[in-house]
Amino acid sequence: MVRVHVFSSRTIACSFSWILHLYSCVLTRIATQSTLIDEEFKNPVRVD
Repeated sequence: MVRVHVFSSRTIACSFSWILHLYSCVLTRIATQSTLIDEEFKNPVRVD
């Protein structure tokens, strides 16, 4: 039982780390591609 639990914990941790890394890469790529669109969207809304 303990070995299975440890293996599951390690597997979940590894999967979570990999998913987080992949999410960071995708988010960075999207942010890079949509920088101009994002600025055009923020400027009109940002009214003092």
